[in-house]
Amino acid sequence: MGLVVLRKNSNSPINRSFFAFTVLLSVYISVSYLSVLLESALLFKSTFAISILLKITAIVWIISLCKGITKKTAISLYSIALVLMTGILFEGFMVKNILFNGSGFDYEMGTGSPLSLMFSIAIVLYGTYLLVKTAIKEKGLIRKKLFIITIGIVSYAILSFITSVLLPSIGMSSLTFLDIPESLIFISLLSYAMIKFKLRD
Repeated sequence: MGLVVLRKNSNSPINRSFFAFTVLLSVYISVSYLSVLLESALLFKSTFAISILLKITAIVWIISLCKGITKKTAISLYSIALVLMTGILFEGFMVKNILFNGSGFDYEMGTGSPLSLMFSIAIVLYGTYLLVKTAIKEKGLIRKKLFIITIGIVSYAILSFITSVLLPSIGMSSLTFLDIPESLIFISLLSYAMIKFKLRD
């Protein structure tokens, strides 16, 4: 779907950011699936790093969509992602005691997990604020496009937050991979909006 959007206008920074986001989402889903198939704790741990990069790419796309983004801002955001991803390399900092239970992984949140939690909340709140603010200012098809995107992102963010952050924080980590089927609904809504309606292409 990201490729379809990119082919619509490959010169658009908005479309390129969206394509990068969909590629990372595909990588995240693939690595998550392989981690269970191969019973690999290392691959499972790497999904947390990919998730951080995925969220940063999402906010870069949203900023590009709503008001345009400078290279300096993008570099700053990816630098934050790099710092958080580095934290995952330290055993027990973000996630610890990863054990395969036969159908998935059980794990405990590490001491640095509050940073990841605050990061996720900040991304969701700021992204939603930008989309809603821009949608209110716009009219017609542009407003419709932005509201479809907002509904898709907010719905996915809430479900993903529950399954990937909230439940694991209280010891219920078996539902983590539910964010994979959730993402298919989410990306379908975004792709529909990006293809159907034109906005600053």
